[in-house]
Amino acid sequence: MNKVSAVMLSLALVVNLLVAGTGGLSPVESPEELANVDTGEEFAESNITSVVVPPLQIGDMIRYDSRIYMVWYGENTSSGEFWKIELIGLGESTYRVKPPKTVADGFFQNHLAVNKDVLTGGQITLVYTNSTDKYTFSGTLDLHREDWWDLTARRPIYAVNFANLTIVGLGQVMTGKAAGPMDFDGHMRSWPNLNKEYMPSLEEQIYGGGKEIHIGDSGVVYQSGETASEWVMPYNWTVERGLVIHGYDTVKVNITSIWWNFMPYTKQIWISNNLSYPAKVYDHANYTYTDEENNFTSYMIIESNRTLKEDGFTRGKTPIPWGSCETEGENGNHFLSRNPYGEYKPWKDLLMPHSGGNYSSSSFDFSPEEAVNYAIENSEDLQAFLAEYPDSVVSWTYYNATKDPSDPNGIAGVHRWNLTFAHRPSDEEWAEVEEEANETGEWRYPFGYRITVTKNITREGIINPTYDEVMAIEWEDRPNKSYSDYNLYNLPDTALTLSSSEKIMKQDPEVIDVAYSDGKISWNTPHQEKYVYFSLTVGDKGLEGAMDMFTSITGITPVYSEYTWTLSKGRVATNGESFYCSVDATSGQMLGVVYMEGVPFMGLFEE
Repeated sequence: MNKVSAVMLSLALVVNLLVAGTGGLSPVESPEELANVDTGEEFAESNITSVVVPPLQIGDMIRYDSRIYMVWYGENTSSGEFWKIELIGLGESTYRVKPPKTVADGFFQNHLAVNKDVLTGGQITLVYTNSTDKYTFSGTLDLHREDWWDLTARRPIYAVNFANLTIVGLGQVMTGKAAGPMDFDGHMRSWPNLNKEYMPSLEEQIYGGGKEIHIGDSGVVYQSGETASEWVMPYNWTVERGLVIHGYDTVKVNITSIWWNFMPYTKQIWISNNLSYPAKVYDHANYTYTDEENNFTSYMIIESNRTLKEDGFTRGKTPIPWGSCETEGENGNHFLSRNPYGEYKPWKDLLMPHSGGNYSSSSFDFSPEEAVNYAIENSEDLQAFLAEYPDSVVSWTYYNATKDPSDPNGIAGVHRWNLTFAHRPSDEEWAEVEEEANETGEWRYPFGYRITVTKNITREGIINPTYDEVMAIEWEDRPNKSYSDYNLYNLPDTALTLSSSEKIMKQDPEVIDVAYSDGKISWNTPHQEKYVYFSLTVGDKGLEGAMDMFTSITGITPVYSEYTWTLSKGRVATNGESFYCSVDATSGQMLGVVYMEGVPFMGLFEE
């Protein structure tokens, strides 16, 4: 791994902390040294035998010493050459329960909700080592997270995350010339999907709701569902020995799992009869990979730890008024099931959602109907693919435009739809792919077809201009790594139209401020061909397991939807900002608005 690649990976690692929200432990040489480590040896034993965790109250506050450690190591076992990236963080975290207030859910409906607040700040050290060199960078990380829980539904409906990351010395190592600190700010607002059943956290399932647990108790829980599946991992838990942590008698709940059947995970939680928060929480995951044929081995460790500070807990005096939100939804439900700003049409005939009734006033000058129909009518290879896999859908697509700046009407330009038609393979088809891979050593997934269709609109005349349109297939390919989680027959009956998804996004002032000009999406920005687009994603079951990992380690529950419209703009690496807004494509619920700005580090390589 060369120096530039290493520091780019290092930068990606620390920038991802902007949404992680965890606060290092000493470096280790192998993941086996930390597997199932009990980090409570510094505390005295307790004779406690059972615990009932008291409920949270308004005014509760707890302060922790917070640590995080991450390492990624790779080695050529033949030559002995190696590289290692380590991230070590040390700081403080404060958890608080603040009074209820009125906030809007993802359907723009107001609810009375209680505020659960987390503040984290501290120092970070990033170390890159290889066979010949070692580089050390320092920095700071500050995070503020607020979650609002509806008082009647007792589930989160809205969250805000703010983060600031500053790294000193990284730019100079990347470029070999003087460079100032690299500073990044992130702001994420998210709305949990209210049409999905709320799944309690591991902690809630094990000891929440006033359950009494005893040393020796054990069981199994699931983070994302009621039973195990390919993407829903079981978590085994046991209640173990007692410790006295800063005057509080606690028992340890030990939780273990194996993510995706190859990554061991351990979570250890110390809880007390006198603390509404855990006294201590420790997370550890590791992964080891060996490729004997290519003489390569690697491992990864992700570890976090927070421990109650001495005199760090304050008990609030006011019970949370659960059940006091009086907002009425529809059909006896507390929440709406569809956004009233949305338009919903059948999509099976088009294989993707339609343009919609507001299309003529939208930011789009090339409709999905035109693009899909043109692609099918003018590509014999695509026709053959759909004949072979007639249940295929458009599983992923994105739209962008290169507008002609000389056209005062904003119509002329090149408009582009990138479409991926994909089939959901059966178990038998997967078996054939695996058999072929065993014979050839190459994995192929022949279940998708990618094609790009353009509409080139040109203007003639100035006073009373006329416009000519030419459509063409720009590129097409039957890739070896595409397939769908859904097919034509198990799609929802209707989907949010393209234009009404934009209408919903425009109800948010930040979206208008960052992504729009004169009421239309600002397509013409730096690197716009690649970095400003409107996309549709249909299904990604693999995300569900990844979110288990993210939630378990950070406490943050990322927003997930099987069908999502997304507006994306920019990349911090190239133009100093990243922005996206996402909406559920079946219910029209807002899912997330994320904005990040900072040093455009790719520009550091330019003269």
